Amino acid sequence: MNQAVILCGGKGTRLGESFSDLPKPLVPVCGVPLLDRILEKSAAAGTTRVILAAGHLGEQIRERYKGSNRWNLEIHVHIEGKPLGTGGCLHEIAHLLDEDFLLLYGDVFLDFDLAALVVHHLKSHPVATVLVRQSDHPKDSDLVALDPHSDKVTVFLPKATRDPDGIYHNWGNAAVYACSRSLLDHIPKGVPSDIATHAFPAVLASGGEILAHHLESTGFVKDMGTPARLTEVERYCLRKGIAAESLLHPQKIRAVILDRDGVILRDKGPSTDAGDIEFMPGALEGLAGLHHQGLVCMVATNQPWIARGLLTGEQLHLVHLSMKEQIAAKSGKITDIAHSPYHPETHHGEGIPELRRASECRKPRPGMLFTLMEMNGFLPSQTVMIGDSEADVIAARNAGVRSILIGENPDALLAMPDARAEDIPHAKNLILSWNTKSPETKRHEKPPL
Repeated sequence: MNQAVILCGGKGTRLGESFSDLPKPLVPVCGVPLLDRILEKSAAAGTTRVILAAGHLGEQIRERYKGSNRWNLEIHVHIEGKPLGTGGCLHEIAHLLDEDFLLLYGDVFLDFDLAALVVHHLKSHPVATVLVRQSDHPKDSDLVALDPHSDKVTVFLPKATRDPDGIYHNWGNAAVYACSRSLLDHIPKGVPSDIATHAFPAVLASGGEILAHHLESTGFVKDMGTPARLTEVERYCLRKGIAAESLLHPQKIRAVILDRDGVILRDKGPSTDAGDIEFMPGALEGLAGLHHQGLVCMVATNQPWIARGLLTGEQLHLVHLSMKEQIAAKSGKITDIAHSPYHPETHHGEGIPELRRASECRKPRPGMLFTLMEMNGFLPSQTVMIGDSEADVIAARNAGVRSILIGENPDALLAMPDARAEDIPHAKNLILSWNTKSPETKRHEKPPL
Protein backbone atom coordinates (compact mmCIF):
# COMPACT_ATOMS: atom_id res chain seq x y z
CA MET A 1 0.00 0.00 0.00
CA ASN A 2 1.78 3.09 -1.25
CA GLN A 3 -0.52 5.87 -0.10
CA ALA A 4 -1.63 7.38 3.21
CA VAL A 5 -4.20 10.08 3.82
CA ILE A 6 -3.71 11.90 7.11
CA LEU A 7 -6.62 14.00 8.37
CA CYS A 8 -5.19 17.22 9.80
CA GLY A 9 -8.22 19.48 10.08
CA GLY A 10 -8.84 19.54 13.86
CA LYS A 11 -8.62 22.82 15.76
CA GLY A 12 -7.21 21.35 18.97
CA THR A 13 -9.45 23.44 21.23
CA ARG A 14 -9.28 20.84 24.03
CA LEU A 15 -5.52 21.36 24.31
CA GLY A 16 -6.11 24.88 25.60
CA GLU A 17 -4.19 28.09 25.08
CA SER A 18 -0.73 26.50 25.17
CA PHE A 19 -0.96 25.43 21.52
CA SER A 20 -3.63 27.77 20.16
CA ASP A 21 -1.22 29.09 17.53
CA LEU A 22 -0.48 25.61 16.10
CA PRO A 23 -2.55 23.16 14.06
CA LYS A 24 -3.07 20.18 16.30
CA PRO A 25 -0.92 17.76 14.23
CA LEU A 26 2.11 20.05 14.75
CA VAL A 27 1.86 19.96 18.56
CA PRO A 28 5.26 18.68 19.77
CA VAL A 29 5.59 15.34 21.55
CA CYS A 30 8.89 15.36 23.45
CA GLY A 31 10.08 18.09 21.10
CA VAL A 32 9.01 16.38 17.85
CA PRO A 33 5.79 17.41 16.04
CA LEU A 34 3.23 14.62 16.22
CA LEU A 35 2.77 14.69 12.44
CA ASP A 36 6.48 14.03 11.94
CA ARG A 37 6.11 10.91 14.06
CA ILE A 38 3.07 9.73 12.06
CA LEU A 39 4.88 10.29 8.77
CA GLU A 40 7.82 8.26 10.05
CA LYS A 41 5.51 5.35 10.92
CA SER A 42 3.80 5.60 7.53
CA ALA A 43 7.10 5.49 5.69
CA ALA A 44 8.25 2.50 7.75
CA ALA A 45 5.06 0.66 6.72
CA GLY A 46 5.89 1.11 3.03
CA THR A 47 4.08 4.32 2.20
CA THR A 48 5.70 6.46 -0.49
CA ARG A 49 3.01 9.11 -1.06
CA VAL A 50 1.01 11.05 1.52
CA ILE A 51 -1.94 13.43 1.30
CA LEU A 52 -2.29 15.78 4.26
CA ALA A 53 -5.94 16.87 4.38
CA ALA A 54 -5.60 20.11 6.34
CA GLY A 55 -8.03 22.72 7.61
CA HIS A 56 -7.44 24.98 10.61
CA LEU A 57 -4.07 26.78 10.22
CA GLY A 58 -3.40 24.53 7.24
CA GLU A 59 -0.87 26.93 5.73
CA GLN A 60 1.54 26.07 8.54
CA ILE A 61 1.31 22.41 7.55
CA ARG A 62 1.85 23.28 3.89
CA GLU A 63 4.89 25.38 4.75
CA ARG A 64 6.47 22.72 6.96
CA TYR A 65 6.18 19.89 4.44
CA LYS A 66 6.95 21.65 1.18
CA GLY A 67 9.99 20.38 -0.69
CA SER A 68 12.03 17.35 0.30
CA ASN A 69 11.77 15.51 3.60
CA ARG A 70 13.88 13.00 5.52
CA TRP A 71 11.40 10.15 4.87
CA ASN A 72 11.64 10.56 1.08
CA LEU A 73 7.87 10.83 0.93
CA GLU A 74 5.95 12.60 -1.80
CA ILE A 75 3.72 14.86 0.29
CA HIS A 76 0.69 16.73 -1.06
CA VAL A 77 -1.11 19.18 1.23
CA HIS A 78 -4.78 19.82 0.51
CA ILE A 79 -6.51 22.61 2.46
CA GLU A 80 -10.28 22.17 2.46
CA GLY A 81 -12.46 25.14 1.56
CA LYS A 82 -15.09 24.41 4.20
CA PRO A 83 -15.26 21.84 7.00
CA LEU A 84 -16.77 18.61 5.69
CA GLY A 85 -15.83 16.25 8.49
CA THR A 86 -13.58 13.21 8.34
CA GLY A 87 -15.69 11.61 5.61
CA GLY A 88 -16.77 14.50 3.42
CA CYS A 89 -13.25 15.78 2.86
CA LEU A 90 -12.29 12.58 1.01
CA HIS A 91 -14.38 13.57 -2.02
CA GLU A 92 -12.29 16.72 -2.41
CA ILE A 93 -9.19 14.58 -2.92
CA ALA A 94 -10.91 11.68 -4.70
CA HIS A 95 -8.94 12.27 -7.91
CA LEU A 96 -5.70 11.71 -5.97
CA LEU A 97 -6.67 8.48 -4.21
CA ASP A 98 -5.24 5.04 -4.97
CA GLU A 99 -7.34 1.90 -5.04
CA ASP A 100 -6.24 1.28 -1.42
CA PHE A 101 -4.86 3.73 1.10
CA LEU A 102 -4.17 4.21 4.80
CA LEU A 103 -6.49 6.67 6.53
CA LEU A 104 -4.90 8.17 9.64
CA TYR A 105 -5.66 11.04 12.02
CA GLY A 106 -3.15 13.79 12.62
CA ASP A 107 -3.94 13.94 16.34
CA VAL A 108 -3.52 10.22 17.09
CA PHE A 109 -0.11 9.05 18.29
CA LEU A 110 0.88 5.72 16.72
CA ASP A 111 3.44 3.17 17.85
CA PHE A 112 2.50 -0.26 16.53
CA ASP A 113 3.03 -2.56 13.54
CA LEU A 114 1.26 -0.50 10.89
CA ALA A 115 2.57 -2.79 8.15
CA ALA A 116 0.66 -5.73 9.69
CA LEU A 117 -2.58 -3.76 9.33
CA VAL A 118 -1.78 -3.19 5.65
CA VAL A 119 -1.07 -6.89 5.07
CA HIS A 120 -4.34 -7.86 6.76
CA HIS A 121 -6.30 -5.46 4.58
CA LEU A 122 -4.69 -6.45 1.29
CA LYS A 123 -5.14 -10.15 2.01
CA SER A 124 -8.95 -9.96 2.13
CA HIS A 125 -9.53 -6.58 0.48
CA PRO A 126 -12.67 -5.47 2.36
CA VAL A 127 -14.07 -1.96 2.05
CA ALA A 128 -12.07 -1.08 5.18
CA THR A 129 -9.96 -2.65 7.90
CA VAL A 130 -10.23 -1.01 11.32
CA LEU A 131 -7.63 -1.13 14.09
CA VAL A 132 -9.36 -2.17 17.34
CA ARG A 133 -7.98 -2.36 20.86
CA GLN A 134 -9.23 -2.72 24.42
CA SER A 135 -9.91 0.84 25.50
CA ASP A 136 -8.76 2.43 28.75
CA HIS A 137 -11.90 4.60 28.72
CA PRO A 138 -14.64 2.40 27.18
CA LYS A 139 -17.54 4.43 28.57
CA ASP A 140 -16.71 7.37 26.30
CA SER A 141 -14.91 5.55 23.47
CA ASP A 142 -16.25 4.71 20.02
CA LEU A 143 -16.70 0.92 20.10
CA VAL A 144 -17.35 -1.81 17.55
CA ALA A 145 -19.08 -5.17 17.75
CA LEU A 146 -17.39 -8.17 16.13
CA ASP A 147 -18.62 -11.44 14.75
CA PRO A 148 -17.67 -14.03 17.42
CA HIS A 149 -16.38 -16.46 14.78
CA SER A 150 -14.35 -14.09 12.62
CA ASP A 151 -12.75 -10.65 12.51
CA LYS A 152 -15.72 -9.06 10.75
CA VAL A 153 -17.17 -5.86 12.20
CA THR A 154 -20.93 -6.20 12.60
CA VAL A 155 -21.90 -2.86 14.20
CA PHE A 156 -20.26 0.50 14.88
CA LEU A 157 -21.15 1.89 18.30
CA PRO A 158 -20.17 5.57 18.49
CA LYS A 159 -20.27 6.98 22.00
CA ALA A 160 -22.73 9.66 20.91
CA THR A 161 -25.40 7.23 19.69
CA ARG A 162 -25.20 4.07 21.81
CA ASP A 163 -27.12 3.33 25.02
CA PRO A 164 -25.05 4.84 27.87
CA ASP A 165 -26.23 2.03 30.18
CA GLY A 166 -25.68 -0.74 27.64
CA ILE A 167 -23.25 -3.61 28.13
CA TYR A 168 -20.78 -3.97 25.27
CA HIS A 169 -17.52 -5.73 24.49
CA ASN A 170 -14.53 -3.47 25.05
CA TRP A 171 -13.43 -3.28 21.41
CA GLY A 172 -12.47 0.34 20.89
CA ASN A 173 -12.22 1.87 17.43
CA ALA A 174 -8.63 3.17 17.46
CA ALA A 175 -9.24 5.53 14.47
CA VAL A 176 -6.59 3.90 12.28
CA TYR A 177 -7.87 2.48 9.00
CA ALA A 178 -6.83 0.81 5.78
CA CYS A 179 -9.46 1.64 3.15
CA SER A 180 -10.53 0.74 -0.34
CA ARG A 181 -11.46 3.54 -2.69
CA SER A 182 -14.96 2.02 -2.81
CA LEU A 183 -15.52 3.62 0.61
CA LEU A 184 -16.29 6.86 -1.25
CA ASP A 185 -19.47 5.23 -2.65
CA HIS A 186 -20.88 5.44 0.87
CA ILE A 187 -20.01 9.09 1.54
CA PRO A 188 -22.25 11.88 0.15
CA LYS A 189 -20.52 14.66 -1.77
CA GLY A 190 -20.47 18.19 -0.40
CA VAL A 191 -22.12 17.22 2.89
CA PRO A 192 -20.35 17.09 6.28
CA SER A 193 -20.03 13.47 7.42
CA ASP A 194 -17.98 11.34 9.76
CA ILE A 195 -16.16 8.13 8.84
CA ALA A 196 -17.12 6.10 11.93
CA THR A 197 -20.56 7.58 12.54
CA HIS A 198 -21.86 7.76 8.96
CA ALA A 199 -19.66 6.11 6.31
CA PHE A 200 -18.81 2.81 7.99
CA PRO A 201 -22.40 2.09 9.14
CA ALA A 202 -23.54 2.81 5.57
CA VAL A 203 -21.03 0.24 4.29
CA LEU A 204 -22.40 -2.42 6.64
CA ALA A 205 -26.01 -1.53 5.81
CA SER A 206 -25.30 -2.13 2.13
CA GLY A 207 -23.74 -5.54 2.80
CA GLY A 208 -20.15 -4.36 2.48
CA GLU A 209 -17.40 -5.97 4.56
CA ILE A 210 -15.32 -4.25 7.21
CA LEU A 211 -12.68 -6.22 9.10
CA ALA A 212 -11.04 -5.69 12.48
CA HIS A 213 -7.28 -5.78 13.02
CA HIS A 214 -6.34 -6.20 16.68
CA LEU A 215 -3.63 -4.04 18.22
CA GLU A 216 -0.73 -6.21 19.38
CA SER A 217 0.14 -6.35 23.07
CA THR A 218 3.25 -4.23 22.54
CA GLY A 219 1.42 -1.55 20.52
CA PHE A 220 0.38 1.90 21.74
CA VAL A 221 -2.18 4.21 20.11
CA LYS A 222 -3.47 7.36 21.78
CA ASP A 223 -5.64 10.30 20.81
CA MET A 224 -3.67 13.18 22.32
CA GLY A 225 -6.36 15.83 22.04
CA THR A 226 -6.27 16.87 25.71
CA PRO A 227 -3.43 18.05 28.00
CA ALA A 228 -3.74 14.89 30.12
CA ARG A 229 -3.45 12.63 27.09
CA LEU A 230 -0.51 14.62 25.73
CA THR A 231 1.23 14.13 29.08
CA GLU A 232 0.51 10.39 28.90
CA VAL A 233 1.93 10.15 25.38
CA GLU A 234 5.08 12.04 26.37
CA ARG A 235 5.57 9.78 29.38
CA TYR A 236 5.24 6.77 27.07
CA CYS A 237 7.88 8.18 24.69
CA LEU A 238 10.32 8.96 27.49
CA ARG A 239 9.91 5.54 29.07
CA LYS A 240 10.28 3.78 25.74
CA GLY A 241 13.53 5.60 25.11
CA ILE A 242 14.85 4.58 28.53
CA ALA A 243 13.77 0.97 27.90
CA ALA A 244 15.48 0.83 24.50
CA GLU A 245 18.73 2.21 25.93
CA SER A 246 18.60 -0.26 28.83
CA LEU A 247 18.17 -3.26 26.53
CA LEU A 248 21.28 -2.23 24.64
CA HIS A 249 23.39 -1.46 27.72
CA PRO A 250 22.55 -3.77 30.65
CA GLN A 251 24.25 -3.10 33.98
CA LYS A 252 24.79 -5.12 37.12
CA ILE A 253 21.44 -6.27 38.57
CA ARG A 254 20.46 -4.32 41.67
CA ALA A 255 16.69 -4.81 41.75
CA VAL A 256 14.33 -7.76 41.23
CA ILE A 257 10.64 -7.43 40.36
CA LEU A 258 8.68 -10.62 40.93
CA ASP A 259 5.24 -11.70 39.85
CA ARG A 260 3.19 -12.94 42.80
CA ASP A 261 0.91 -15.85 41.86
CA GLY A 262 2.78 -18.89 40.57
CA VAL A 263 6.14 -17.38 41.56
CA ILE A 264 5.94 -16.38 45.25
CA LEU A 265 2.49 -17.68 46.19
CA ARG A 266 0.61 -20.66 44.84
CA ASP A 267 -2.09 -19.42 42.49
CA LYS A 268 -5.44 -20.10 44.15
CA GLY A 269 -7.48 -17.47 42.34
CA PRO A 270 -8.69 -14.49 44.40
CA SER A 271 -6.83 -14.69 47.73
CA THR A 272 -9.39 -13.26 50.13
CA ASP A 273 -8.08 -14.90 53.33
CA ALA A 274 -4.68 -13.80 54.60
CA GLY A 275 -4.47 -17.00 56.64
CA ASP A 276 -4.87 -19.21 53.59
CA ILE A 277 -1.88 -18.17 51.49
CA GLU A 278 0.63 -20.85 50.44
CA PHE A 279 4.16 -20.17 49.28
CA MET A 280 5.61 -21.81 46.18
CA PRO A 281 8.39 -24.37 46.80
CA GLY A 282 11.67 -22.60 47.42
CA ALA A 283 10.10 -19.12 47.42
CA LEU A 284 10.94 -18.17 51.01
CA GLU A 285 14.48 -19.56 50.68
CA GLY A 286 14.99 -17.79 47.35
CA LEU A 287 13.74 -14.41 48.59
CA ALA A 288 16.01 -14.65 51.61
CA GLY A 289 18.92 -15.40 49.29
CA LEU A 290 18.16 -12.42 47.08
CA HIS A 291 17.97 -10.11 50.11
CA HIS A 292 21.21 -11.55 51.52
CA GLN A 293 22.94 -10.63 48.24
CA GLY A 294 21.83 -7.02 48.62
CA LEU A 295 19.21 -7.16 45.87
CA VAL A 296 16.05 -5.10 46.37
CA CYS A 297 12.93 -7.21 45.81
CA MET A 298 9.60 -5.78 44.64
CA VAL A 299 6.34 -7.33 43.44
CA ALA A 300 4.16 -6.47 40.43
CA THR A 301 0.90 -8.41 40.30
CA ASN A 302 -2.24 -8.30 38.18
CA GLN A 303 -5.27 -8.56 40.47
CA PRO A 304 -8.29 -8.42 38.11
CA TRP A 305 -10.36 -10.03 40.84
CA ILE A 306 -10.85 -6.54 42.26
CA ALA A 307 -12.45 -5.29 39.03
CA ARG A 308 -14.60 -8.42 38.97
CA GLY A 309 -15.88 -7.72 42.51
CA LEU A 310 -14.38 -10.95 43.89
CA LEU A 311 -11.65 -9.32 46.00
CA THR A 312 -11.55 -6.05 47.93
CA GLY A 313 -8.65 -3.70 48.32
CA GLU A 314 -8.66 -4.32 52.08
CA GLN A 315 -8.48 -8.09 51.60
CA LEU A 316 -5.56 -7.67 49.20
CA HIS A 317 -3.78 -5.39 51.68
CA LEU A 318 -4.10 -7.98 54.46
CA VAL A 319 -2.86 -10.78 52.20
CA HIS A 320 0.17 -8.72 51.21
CA LEU A 321 0.84 -7.74 54.82
CA SER A 322 0.83 -11.41 55.85
CA MET A 323 3.00 -12.34 52.84
CA LYS A 324 5.62 -9.68 53.70
CA GLU A 325 5.66 -10.68 57.36
CA GLN A 326 6.23 -14.37 56.58
CA ILE A 327 8.96 -13.48 54.11
CA ALA A 328 10.66 -11.24 56.70
CA ALA A 329 10.45 -14.03 59.28
CA LYS A 330 12.57 -16.16 56.93
CA SER A 331 15.14 -13.35 56.45
CA GLY A 332 13.75 -12.03 53.15
CA LYS A 333 12.35 -8.61 52.37
CA ILE A 334 9.79 -7.19 49.94
CA THR A 335 10.45 -3.46 49.60
CA ASP A 336 7.41 -2.49 47.57
CA ILE A 337 4.30 -4.04 45.96
CA ALA A 338 2.38 -2.70 42.97
CA HIS A 339 -0.91 -4.23 41.90
CA SER A 340 -3.23 -3.67 38.96
CA PRO A 341 -6.93 -3.88 39.90
CA TYR A 342 -8.13 -3.59 36.28
CA HIS A 343 -9.81 -6.03 33.94
CA PRO A 344 -10.26 -4.97 30.30
CA GLU A 345 -13.42 -6.96 29.57
CA THR A 346 -16.67 -5.02 29.93
CA HIS A 347 -19.32 -7.35 28.51
CA HIS A 348 -19.98 -9.48 31.60
CA GLY A 349 -21.83 -6.82 33.54
CA GLU A 350 -20.16 -7.78 36.83
CA GLY A 351 -17.87 -6.07 39.28
CA ILE A 352 -16.77 -2.43 39.44
CA PRO A 353 -17.45 -0.56 36.16
CA GLU A 354 -14.70 2.05 36.56
CA LEU A 355 -12.09 -0.73 36.87
CA ARG A 356 -13.36 -2.59 33.80
CA ARG A 357 -10.91 -1.12 31.32
CA ALA A 358 -7.48 -1.53 29.81
CA SER A 359 -4.60 0.09 31.66
CA GLU A 360 -0.91 0.80 31.18
CA CYS A 361 -0.35 -0.67 34.65
CA ARG A 362 -1.78 -4.09 33.73
CA LYS A 363 0.80 -6.55 32.46
CA PRO A 364 1.86 -7.08 29.66
CA ARG A 365 1.88 -3.27 29.62
CA PRO A 366 4.94 -2.02 31.55
CA GLY A 367 3.37 0.63 33.78
CA MET A 368 3.70 -1.22 37.10
CA LEU A 369 7.33 -2.05 36.43
CA PHE A 370 8.20 1.55 35.60
CA THR A 371 6.32 2.79 38.68
CA LEU A 372 8.26 0.47 40.97
CA MET A 373 11.61 1.37 39.42
CA GLU A 374 10.93 5.12 39.45
CA MET A 375 9.71 5.09 43.06
CA ASN A 376 12.74 3.16 44.25
CA GLY A 377 15.45 4.78 42.12
CA PHE A 378 16.39 1.97 39.73
CA LEU A 379 16.97 1.94 35.98
CA PRO A 380 15.58 -0.85 33.78
CA SER A 381 19.20 -1.77 32.94
CA GLN A 382 19.69 -2.62 36.63
CA THR A 383 16.50 -4.65 37.01
CA VAL A 384 15.27 -8.17 36.27
CA MET A 385 11.69 -9.51 36.22
CA ILE A 386 10.94 -13.01 37.54
CA GLY A 387 7.59 -14.28 36.31
CA ASP A 388 5.72 -17.34 35.09
CA SER A 389 3.61 -16.02 32.22
CA GLU A 390 3.80 -14.55 28.75
CA ALA A 391 2.49 -11.27 30.18
CA ASP A 392 5.44 -11.11 32.59
CA VAL A 393 8.01 -11.67 29.84
CA ILE A 394 6.43 -9.10 27.50
CA ALA A 395 6.04 -6.55 30.30
CA ALA A 396 9.72 -6.94 31.11
CA ARG A 397 10.73 -6.37 27.50
CA ASN A 398 8.39 -3.37 27.20
CA ALA A 399 10.09 -1.89 30.26
CA GLY A 400 13.63 -2.63 29.07
CA VAL A 401 14.06 -5.14 31.89
CA ARG A 402 15.68 -8.58 31.66
CA SER A 403 13.38 -11.53 32.35
CA ILE A 404 13.61 -14.95 33.99
CA LEU A 405 10.75 -17.36 33.41
CA ILE A 406 9.73 -19.72 36.19
CA GLY A 407 8.39 -22.97 34.73
CA GLU A 408 7.70 -24.01 31.16
CA ASN A 409 4.62 -22.05 30.07
CA PRO A 410 4.64 -22.58 26.26
CA ASP A 411 3.33 -19.11 25.41
CA ALA A 412 5.84 -17.52 27.77
CA LEU A 413 8.68 -19.48 26.17
CA LEU A 414 7.62 -18.21 22.75
CA ALA A 415 7.90 -14.68 24.15
CA MET A 416 11.66 -15.33 24.52
CA PRO A 417 12.62 -14.68 28.15
CA ASP A 418 16.30 -14.04 28.81
CA ALA A 419 16.49 -17.21 30.90
CA ARG A 420 14.39 -19.92 32.50
CA ALA A 421 14.55 -21.19 36.08
CA GLU A 422 12.85 -23.89 38.12
CA ASP A 423 12.17 -21.63 41.09
CA ILE A 424 13.33 -18.45 42.83
CA PRO A 425 16.53 -20.02 44.26
CA HIS A 426 17.55 -21.08 40.74
CA ALA A 427 16.69 -17.60 39.44
CA LYS A 428 18.85 -16.10 42.21
CA ASN A 429 21.82 -18.16 41.05
CA LEU A 430 21.31 -16.99 37.46
CA ILE A 431 21.29 -13.36 38.59
CA LEU A 432 24.50 -13.85 40.57
CA SER A 433 26.17 -15.45 37.56
CA TRP A 434 25.11 -12.52 35.39
CA ASN A 435 26.53 -10.08 37.90
CA THR A 436 29.92 -11.81 37.82
CA LYS A 437 30.11 -11.48 34.04
CA SER A 438 30.51 -8.38 31.91
CA PRO A 439 26.91 -7.07 31.79
CA GLU A 440 27.48 -5.58 28.35
CA THR A 441 27.84 -9.10 26.87
CA LYS A 442 24.93 -10.67 28.73
CA ARG A 443 22.28 -9.61 26.20
CA HIS A 444 24.09 -11.23 23.31
CA GLU A 445 24.34 -14.68 24.87
CA LYS A 446 21.86 -17.37 23.91
CA PRO A 447 19.23 -17.54 26.69
CA PRO A 448 19.58 -20.75 28.75
CA LEU A 449 16.18 -22.18 27.90
